[in-house]
Amino acid sequence: MKKWIIGIMIVLTIGIVMVKVNTPEATFAHVLPDGLNDSTEINEITIYEIKPSGEPREIVLSDKQNINKLLQASKNMKLKKTDEFTHSGYLLLLSDEDQTYTITVNDEGILDMDTHDNHYAIKGENDLLKIINSFDDKWKPVQEEKL
Repeated sequence: MKKWIIGIMIVLTIGIVMVKVNTPEATFAHVLPDGLNDSTEINEITIYEIKPSGEPREIVLSDKQNINKLLQASKNMKLKKTDEFTHSGYLLLLSDEDQTYTITVNDEGILDMDTHDNHYAIKGENDLLKIINSFDDKWKPVQEEKL
């Protein structure tokens, strides 16, 4: 009886490992939220720093050059589905004329989309975080009415 249980446990473990290893990779551009595609014109990106301590900060990008810089630099990042999700990091609100799309990214390379419904691990360089950090001079304290 114990051999059967051990055998079943080994088979289940191997199956779980195989599923995790064989999960396909995708690019950032391919996993963007539904409705956000090449024809969508993003008018503004607001980035909130989500940290457990310290004063809340934000960046508001409304200049087309900065918006394109952020989107273009991160579009080829390799992502892999994961069960992990972000607790802190940066919340990005991408707004077009009709809708706002949410993306959350952290320092550990975890990225959430669609209001935390889809979770991805960034494989390789975290280009999105690099771009966010390049806007270091644009941070401002969050205004009281936004809190």
